[in-house]
Amino acid sequence: MLPGDDIREKTAAQLSTQDSVLSTEPPLGRLRWDCRRGMLELDMILARFMEQNFERLTPQEVDVFKGLLAHSDPDLWALIQGGGTCGDAEIKTVLQLLRQY
Repeated sequence: MLPGDDIREKTAAQLSTQDSVLSTEPPLGRLRWDCRRGMLELDMILARFMEQNFERLTPQEVDVFKGLLAHSDPDLWALIQGGGTCGDAEIKTVLQLLRQY
């Protein structure tokens, strides 16, 4: 074993456990990760929303927010911009909060 081998082994071990680390991170951290999108506009809106307004949401609104994040980028963008329709009052509330950003 060479002098630098233990460092390489440690790094390899850390890399191999990277997926398990991501799966055990706190739910808020996972939610922040889910807010990272392929659209710059969505990234900006969702990041600001998480920083400034997320803590004020009720548990039901958090569930609605998680559901909104499951939409594709174009669909989510249309909903935020007011192009999509939704009848649920909680969805409308969360969308209205997102539109402020």
